[in-house]
Amino acid sequence: MEEKGERKMKEKTFMFLESSEFFSKKIKNDLVDVEAWFYKEENKDKSNFGRIIVSKKSMKWEFMSRKRNVEMRFEKIETTPEWFQELYRKASKKYDELTRVRKLFEMEGDE
Repeated sequence: MEEKGERKMKEKTFMFLESSEFFSKKIKNDLVDVEAWFYKEENKDKSNFGRIIVSKKSMKWEFMSRKRNVEMRFEKIETTPEWFQELYRKASKKYDELTRVRKLFEMEGDE
């Protein structure tokens, strides 16, 4: 079970995800320990929607573009807009740091 201190650290660690000009909202589900940050970029002929989802066990992204009622889902992070790639890169780095710290504490607890 996750400690309150670890949860607070995670919340503070990922706060930068809310500073993007395309940030739309954040949804948090404590029952399954998942947080998701949503992004929206609109211009006159198309809309882009992305999200970064973080849980204790994994991290993933989703991105889609809609133009005149046609939706396109992106499968490679390299094909998403540069701003989204940068957010995901930073989030991945923070997630990896948290995972290493969590594993260190778990190893100490085993001794």
